[in-house]
Amino acid sequence: MKIQKKRSISLVLLLGASVALADDAGVCRRAKDKAAGVKTAVFTSHASIDTSAGYVKGLNRRLCIFNNGTNEGAVDLQTLGSKRQSIAATYMLKGLDLDALGLPPPGVTPEPWYCGKLSGSSISQVANGGFVDKSGGALGMCAFGDGSMVGTWELRYISLDPAYLSMRKAVKSEPLSLSLPYLGSGR
Repeated sequence: MKIQKKRSISLVLLLGASVALADDAGVCRRAKDKAAGVKTAVFTSHASIDTSAGYVKGLNRRLCIFNNGTNEGAVDLQTLGSKRQSIAATYMLKGLDLDALGLPPPGVTPEPWYCGKLSGSSISQVANGGFVDKSGGALGMCAFGDGSMVGTWELRYISLDPAYLSMRKAVKSEPLSLSLPYLGSGR
């Protein structure tokens, strides 16, 4: 009897995982459907950190990649597809006050600078590493204190480039009702 219960639990866990993967693809596909000319794809990325002992493979996250033919952007699927309010979703929905945010000082790497100005954290702020794309190239992901994540450049693009509005339209949650640094007024 105990063995049957274990098998049932395993089957439920496997079914739950396959439903979650299907939902991930649906979240990305809905974003594609809302903006002409934007392609989307889902893939699992991992943090890759360069240490004195070599590269360490870290945290895995499932990402939705948006591509408008010129630019490519990444959003964590937990942020994009959740009804739970989050900091990253709030920035995506409302955009940034770009005038107040300004530009990074000369010689400063823009991605971690933007992320830090928004009270987020980028792996590249604390270590030589970051999330990697399918080809092994770097993805500038900004993680916030609530665990939500979005590509650092996408935070700016969503406020500048109409092609990236599909990312905004795909966010399921409502924005937080609290003040965040450099928050825009869009939606």
